[in-house]
Parts: sequence; C-alpha cells; structure tokens
Amino acid sequence: STLEHVGFDNEIYKTLQINKKTRKNNQVYLNVIKNFKYYLKKNGILLITLPFGKYQKFNDLQQFDKKMINNIIKVFRPSKVEKKFAIYKNLQWQFCEEKDCLNIKFRNKKQKIANDEAASARSLILLKMRK
Repeated sequence: STLEHVGFDNEIYKTLQINKKTRKNNQVYLNVIKNFKYYLKKNGILLITLPFGKYQKFNDLQQFDKKMINNIIKVFRPSKVEKKFAIYKNLQWQFCEEKDCLNIKFRNKKQKIANDEAASARSLILLKMRK
C-alpha cells in the first residue's frame, strides 16, 4: 500500500528527496510495476492494494481509477490476474463489486464522522497478478 505515493511529494514522511522532475508525475508507478515484474521469479505472484475509485490527485498520493488499473495490468502482462474490491461502509470494510467503487472519492479531511478511524480511502482494489 505505497504505490499510490510513488512520484509524489513525500517530504512529510522525512524520507530521501525525490528527483524534482518526477515529483507529482502520476505515471511513475508504471516504472515500479516494471521493476516488480523484473525481480519476481517465474510464476511468482504480485499482490497490490490501492485506493480505488474516482481518480484523484493530491500532493502526496493519488487514487487509482479503472484506466490506471488496466495500465498496471497491461505493463505487467500477467499470466493470470484476479481483482477484488472493498468499500468502507457502516464503519467496516466489505467486499463489493467494481461498479460499487467507480465514483468513490477520498474522505475529505475536514469531514468528521463519529467513530470513524479508518484511513481516508473509502474503497480499495486488491490486485493479484501471476508472472
């Protein structure tokens, strides 16, 4: 659950500085996918979880949409792919269909919800790809 931060301004995490040319480049994550495939052994499995729904771009991360997920699959070229989706509803995570997530946005940080301690992502994709 870090791919959504790749290529963005992560200075708030006090990590190494990234190249200014790649900062806020929402396509850098595809280079990471290429590297994952390169280092994964034959028939190895890559598991990825990502915030999924309506595309949103912030200073330090982005939420993936259907097109971006399709780009990941296209670049990785898996022999097998499985997708599962989850949505945060009624203060708990529940599996759902892809269509249930397509228009979901990140929770607005100003939006206070009683007893809601979950992350800002309101829906996720769980992606399993075999090399």
